[in-house]
Amino acid sequence: LTDIFISDNKFSGTVPDAFSNLPQLKNLFIGENIFTGIIPPELCDRGLNKDFFAQNKNSSDVRDACDFIACPVGSKSLQEGHHGVHPCKKCGFEEVNFYVGATNCYVSDERAILSEFYQATNGDAWSENVLSWLDKNISYCMWEGVECNSKNEIVEISLSSSNLFGTISSSLGFLPQLKKLDLSDNKIYGDIPPELQYLPLETFDISGNMLRDDVHPRLCQMVGVNGNGLNGKVSCDYIACPSGTHNPLGHMYDSRACLPCLSDSTRYIGSKTCSPPKGASEEQSDLLTTVILALFTFFVVGFIMHREGRRAIHKYKTTSEEEVNEGENWMSEHVDASPDDIDALDAFCKETDTDRWLDIPKSEAKKMPHFLESQDSRRFHIDITTDKSSNMLNKNTSTQLENGAEDAWIDMPRII
Repeated sequence: LTDIFISDNKFSGTVPDAFSNLPQLKNLFIGENIFTGIIPPELCDRGLNKDFFAQNKNSSDVRDACDFIACPVGSKSLQEGHHGVHPCKKCGFEEVNFYVGATNCYVSDERAILSEFYQATNGDAWSENVLSWLDKNISYCMWEGVECNSKNEIVEISLSSSNLFGTISSSLGFLPQLKKLDLSDNKIYGDIPPELQYLPLETFDISGNMLRDDVHPRLCQMVGVNGNGLNGKVSCDYIACPSGTHNPLGHMYDSRACLPCLSDSTRYIGSKTCSPPKGASEEQSDLLTTVILALFTFFVVGFIMHREGRRAIHKYKTTSEEEVNEGENWMSEHVDASPDDIDALDAFCKETDTDRWLDIPKSEAKKMPHFLESQDSRRFHIDITTDKSSNMLNKNTSTQLENGAEDAWIDMPRII
């Protein structure tokens, strides 16, 4: 095994020491996951990812060879793409990052975290009972649904049935004292951010939403959440019932398990009944209608454009050989011809009874492959020049088109 590319996934835990036991390993990219801890020192000394950094002018200033594999916790990668490698930059003031190989740092200011969550869940359309959010004249501890301790640290967010529509922002996982998070009976979709594993949660309710993805394994290990692990059993069902099952609370509690539904109507995790959440069926119907209409429109428009494109006659400036020899302007007249239909060109050539050149912009000429090759006995070729006053230059069309020529003249001898 010489190459391991697992960037931009959801792998968690620490970077396996076993990678050090791969003697032929040359490339290891693990960024943009949720790995914590450090890169095993044995890997850092192997000189991995040399090919990637061979042309990197800044690679010589790396103080920690581990940065070639992944940027450390508390920093972010400035490298283009999702590699999570050198160059690395420490997170700024009031920013945090718990993962190696990250490309972003998260805000740690609690007001900013709430503001980000507000935007992610379409806060302007929330119910009227939560209009105080983002009010700069009052403390965020006084916003509806928010409770703080004596140190003004957020300990509870309860926004059940508040018309939230959107995703759960990852930054909520950086509220160090949050013990209760109730987002039940809204229209939240996507997945549950694995960053929530860092919260000291005791109560977590996302039931009655439109979440589809399975609960991340790291969240399933959170002891104490909704009673998880208190009876010696740790299960994802304490976080949310899996799709196809239900529970009156949307998750397992005490000895009441998530029960299977007889139909496949419960596509979401955290279902309270075997029926879709309120609003979900209408939204699914609207979405399906929108998709069908969009596809129908796409095919109709595509068919019309294709048909008309084959029939369309476009105007191109032309000149004849006689006019060129007499010093006339290259664009002395116009002629109708279709670049999408060779038959139109055949007819044009027969009608003119002479050789002519069509002056076609390079951008269009590059889209007309049928002019660049023989078609039965019909031979068309493109002569390229950027000088409107000169005679035809060479016929190396592919080279000329790529080397900045602005126009292409299509030489069309009369077809017998």
